Amino acid sequence: MDQTEKLLMGIEHILSVASDLVQEVDRLKRVEEENTIKTQRRSILQKLNASSMKEAIDLYKKTTQTSSQNFTNSHQEIFQKLVKTS
Repeated sequence: MDQTEKLLMGIEHILSVASDLVQEVDRLKRVEEENTIKTQRRSILQKLNASSMKEAIDLYKKTTQTSSQNFTNSHQEIFQKLVKTS
């Protein structure tokens, strides 16, 4: 085997290792992203004292619905008071 063949085999090996490293970096990025998402979900569940994302969403809907209704009721009361004083 001459020098050129050895050099080409070395280059092929380096390219193969580089390709493997790129694939491993991609895999690690996906794992990191999945873990970040899991951590965020756990944090949300903990803050809302909910056992599942479905329960957390239901709590959120209930809270926003109640807040919206309270806001509407307050404005209606103010409007009625303004009308009475006019």
